[in-house]
Amino acid sequence: MSNALLEKVETMVGALTANDWERAKTFYAADMLYRVGSGEPMYGPQAAVDFLSNFYQTVTPADHELRGAWQMDDRTVVVEMDARYNRVADGKKISVACCDVYRFNEAGLIAEWRVYPDITPVFQA
Repeated sequence: MSNALLEKVETMVGALTANDWERAKTFYAADMLYRVGSGEPMYGPQAAVDFLSNFYQTVTPADHELRGAWQMDDRTVVVEMDARYNRVADGKKISVACCDVYRFNEAGLIAEWRVYPDITPVFQA
């Protein structure tokens, strides 16, 4: 099995980390579903970028500790990590346990991205 989808995810995350929102959107299907935890589903590349750019005003990305990344089939990638950030309010380094599930369409674009984070550290004093 090829790791092409894993490489796409890695490149997309690099664009997000660099706040290169326009490049990040090139990886998303026009009708992409983006959902964080039990939050309301969001649709389309701009909705995902708006959510993330807003989140990045609370924290800035640092290094992430990858726990595992798997290409499950021709269209699904699962990534488990400890996402590390610097909290903007006080500069504290925090770690967010997270599991992301990416589902790609026939064109190789992300059609569904579900994020399962424990964001408790973002709001703890």
